[in-house]
Amino acid sequence: MFVGWGIRFLIPTVNQTLTLLDPGSSKIAMTIFFIVLGLSAIPIGKIGTKLGNSMAMMLGCSISTASVTFLALMPSSSLEYIAIAFLILGYSLVLNGAIPYAIYVASTNHSGFGIGMYFGGLNLGVSLFGFIFYQLGNINITTNTIGTIISFLLVLICLFISNKVMQKYCY
Repeated sequence: MFVGWGIRFLIPTVNQTLTLLDPGSSKIAMTIFFIVLGLSAIPIGKIGTKLGNSMAMMLGCSISTASVTFLALMPSSSLEYIAIAFLILGYSLVLNGAIPYAIYVASTNHSGFGIGMYFGGLNLGVSLFGFIFYQLGNINITTNTIGTIISFLLVLICLFISNKVMQKYCY
């Protein structure tokens, strides 16, 4: 669910940041953002495999949170492009690790259930986002940034708790 909220808060944050940096080319910059995010999947996936999906997702959430915090603290700086590059790295670690982690957490004969729970939670988060935050109307960059940070921190907390539960009951 919180990964869904992270998506819903993150994309407008990046778009608003790029608009502040160069208002005329924010659509092109967002297109480049998504292309680079997609192209980074294979090398980042290899990193995630080496680290383990849980560790990769935790690292990705940490990098994403730090990058978004940097974007908030350094507005209209050319260093924001570096922060966005790190954001792509972190966010790709989260996205690449999510499904393998869902399979890992579920028992081998329930792996489909684990994937279904992940996508169900993701869609629940995206759907509830529209319901809960609809009253906010057009969300400004500060609210988006805070929402992104909180969402990724909640993902970190959920990963930490699930790892502790797995260690206690499965090993």
